[in-house]
Amino acid sequence: MCTIGVVACRNPEDELRVFGFKNADNPPVGYWHGETRDSAGGYASLAFGLLPQTGINAGLNERGLLVISSFFGFEAQVLSKEPYGYWRGDIRGKTQAEALARCDNAADALALMAERYEKAEGPTTGGSHLLADKEGRLLVFEHCLGEMAWQDASRTGWAARSNQAFGLFPDAQRKQREEIARDRALRLRTAEAALAGLAGRTRTDDEAIEALRRLMASHGPSGGGEELGSVCAHGVPYGRSNAAVPHSTVSGLIWNVSLREMAYTSGPPCSSPWRKLKFA
Repeated sequence: MCTIGVVACRNPEDELRVFGFKNADNPPVGYWHGETRDSAGGYASLAFGLLPQTGINAGLNERGLLVISSFFGFEAQVLSKEPYGYWRGDIRGKTQAEALARCDNAADALALMAERYEKAEGPTTGGSHLLADKEGRLLVFEHCLGEMAWQDASRTGWAARSNQAFGLFPDAQRKQREEIARDRALRLRTAEAALAGLAGRTRTDDEAIEALRRLMASHGPSGGGEELGSVCAHGVPYGRSNAAVPHSTVSGLIWNVSLREMAYTSGPPCSSPWRKLKFA
């Protein structure tokens, strides 16, 4: 599920600014936005979650650590007879919640998440995770079928994923259904173009956020939200997750890591108003 990205740029005062975004593409599902705090006294987070998924799907903690997840897989989609049966084995939200509660930088979050997946029992849902912090470190953690990989994108200044992995199973990804590969490639190309235009450049916060909003509201090559390659999806049938049902964008989210803010929509970002959350 989802098109995700992180990027670092400078504001006109030459201060570092780090942003992250996520379009949450899902089958019909309940979801939430809010400020969370770990019951054991860990860090608070401005977060987004899905009701069938335990934990936090994406969030920014009060120490300036951002963690965003997306589905990664290349096997046949599952048409489950049980409600939300295709979520089985998904520990992404639980692992991210622990990282946000305990870690204050991307490197520590990467180490914690790798340790949790190394020790995981039974099959787990594959994923790509973008990890960013207030110092401008941008890391990517990928996992699937017990294999793991990671990338340091700090020097590049941006990273994006659209349900693929760059460090795992390249042959299997090349052999998957053509519609899946096309949908993922088109979305990645669109996200990369937008982020490359921001990385390392001088932009005000408003300019950077507006560029991300345009990206997140964009549709397919012909302008339709139901098309393959639509970043803002309206019933796209392929490429988003292991569930064999159409997927739509239920929420768009943008985090300003440097200012500790989260903007979000309740509904597709092409037509829904944006709201903002700050720490209480």
